[in-house]
Amino acid sequence: MCGEPGDDGERRKALAARAVERLERDHKFAEQELATHARWLTASLFAANSAGIIAVVNAKLGAGGIWAGMIFTLGVCAAMLSGYALQLIYSGQMDYLHSAERYWFLVKIGDPRDEAEEANLNDQMARANRWQFAAPLIGWISGVLFLGGAMATGYAMLHQPPVAAEQPAGKPGQKISIFSGDFRPAAVLRL
Repeated sequence: MCGEPGDDGERRKALAARAVERLERDHKFAEQELATHARWLTASLFAANSAGIIAVVNAKLGAGGIWAGMIFTLGVCAAMLSGYALQLIYSGQMDYLHSAERYWFLVKIGDPRDEAEEANLNDQMARANRWQFAAPLIGWISGVLFLGGAMATGYAMLHQPPVAAEQPAGKPGQKISIFSGDFRPAAVLRL
């Protein structure tokens, strides 16, 4: 008889209800993670490597600075690629979650379970997670490039030829003072 607690239909509906709740929770979590991690990680790696580029340019390191700048630039590119990879991964997971939510919602309201569709959902989830390692790996590469750029900058600074001290205007050996000559203030304040 349909409707009894031991009935397969009731168990199917209860299982589907739990699956829908879990998928909705996971979907919301994945969306939040996409936004939070992609923004934070990409911005941090981008900022660190960009600061390295600015430091190298300001240090005027010559040829050694060019290599350091190139390494930092590769770090910026890797940071951007990492953020893009995160977006691709999470968008694939979003597609899976939409399909799974739709399927389990239909089962919840009375449609029969479909083993072929469930197998398809499992395959879709596996495809979505196949390249999950790529974004963190590219992020680590960006971090390593930042360290490499910092080391290249330090090396360039240590091996930079000494810069000759600039001579102030005047004759060689002449002492120059900002107060040379007769100094008279234009006005004297009296209280």
